[in-house]
Amino acid sequence: MGLKAWQKALFPLRSVGAVVRLFEAELRQPEPDLVLLSLVLGFVEHFLAVNRVLPTNVPGISFEARPGPEPHTLAYFPVAELSIVAALYARFTAQIRGAVDLSLYPRPDGLSSRDLVKKVSDVIWNSLSRSYFKDRAHIQSLFSFIT
Repeated sequence: MGLKAWQKALFPLRSVGAVVRLFEAELRQPEPDLVLLSLVLGFVEHFLAVNRVLPTNVPGISFEARPGPEPHTLAYFPVAELSIVAALYARFTAQIRGAVDLSLYPRPDGLSSRDLVKKVSDVIWNSLSRSYFKDRAHIQSLFSFIT
C-alpha cells in the first residue's frame, strides 16, 4: 500500500489552494487517507508557524513566492514535494505495520475496532522519546510525530 496514482498527481503542493484541492479530493473518498492529510497539514504548519526565517539548510525544502497581502510584499509557501511526503508516509506506515499485528484485530464489517485504534495510538505514544513527553499535548499531526 502507499499513495495512489491520483494522489501523487496532485503534487507538488505549491499553495494553500493546492492543499485545499488535496483535502477536497480526499474527503470525497469513502475512506479518506488521514495519514496523508495529517502529514501534509503538519508539514505546512511546521514551515509556516515554526520558521520565521526561510530555512536554507534543509535539503529538499523550497518555498514558493507569491504576492503578499500588502502591496510590494511577497509571501512564501512551503512546497510539499511528493518525494518528501511519500518518504514520511512510508516511514509512518512501516512503523505502525511493524508494531501492530492486524490478524489480531479482525474487521468483519470493514471497520476498525476500538481495540485496533487504541493499539495504534499506544504505538505512537510509546515510541516518542522521553524528551517529547513534555510536549506530548502539542503533537498535533503525524508530521510532528514522525520528524
